[in-house]
Amino acid sequence: MYTINISFTDKKTLPLQLKREAAGQTLLEVLLNSDVNIRHDCGGICHCTTCHIYIEKGGNFLEEPSKRETDFLKKVAQLKPESRLACQCLMLEGKGEILVRLPNAE
Repeated sequence: MYTINISFTDKKTLPLQLKREAAGQTLLEVLLNSDVNIRHDCGGICHCTTCHIYIEKGGNFLEEPSKRETDFLKKVAQLKPESRLACQCLMLEGKGEILVRLPNAE
């Protein structure tokens, strides 16, 4: 089980903490199931970049980025080394803490 701490770049939205999140889900699924408003124009199939997030801690608990995800990330305006697409961040078996920052809270 994972604890997921979510912060927002805009600083107007208060941070959230999600506890006891099970492996086998993507971060997009976890965020949507927790009523976190995150764009996902393609429906979570790695065909756009609207679910762009930053993984600031716990990236080792996530499936490695695929070539497809890496190619799409090249189109992100605010690309950083910790950039990922939430729809592609599948949580692996295990437990720990993942720190996620959303570039835009909408």
